[in-house]
Amino acid sequence: SIHVTFSLQWSILASHFAPIERTAMDSIRAMVATLKGEKPAAQPAADGAEQAAPLQQVPWYRALPLFVPGDIDAFAGLFSNNLATMLAGAQMLSGVLPSEIIFGRIIPGVGLSMLIGCCYYCVHGLVTASKTGQTKLCCLPFGINTPGVF
Repeated sequence: SIHVTFSLQWSILASHFAPIERTAMDSIRAMVATLKGEKPAAQPAADGAEQAAPLQQVPWYRALPLFVPGDIDAFAGLFSNNLATMLAGAQMLSGVLPSEIIFGRIIPGVGLSMLIGCCYYCVHGLVTASKTGQTKLCCLPFGINTPGVF
C-alpha cells in the first residue's frame, strides 16, 4: 500500500517536472559534449521540432549581456546584506581589537577579497555561458557568510 502510494505520487511529480528535468539533462549533455571538445548534438524541442546547435561560439567576454533589469535588485540586496554583516562584525571586534587593525586591515582585506571573489565568479559564469551556449545563467553572488561572522 505504501509502495503504491509512493509510486503514484512519484509518477504525478515526475510528469509535472518532466519538462524541467529534460531541459536540465539536455544542458548537462551539452556541457559534457563541450568539455570533451565535441559539438553538442541538436536536441528535440518540446513540440518535437529539432533545435539547431549553436552555429558559432561567441568570445567568453560577450557570452552574456552586460546588464539586465534584475541586476539593480541583486546588487542592492547583496550590498546591503554584506554591509550589515561587515558592520556587525566590526562592532563585535571593537571590544577585542584596536580600531587601527579593524578599519585599517580587516575591513579593507574583506573588501578586496569580495572584489576578487565577485570578479572570479563573473568570469566563471561568462566562460560557462560561452562553452555551453546557454544565456540563462546567473553568477554566484560572493559575500560574507553571516552565520560565520557571529
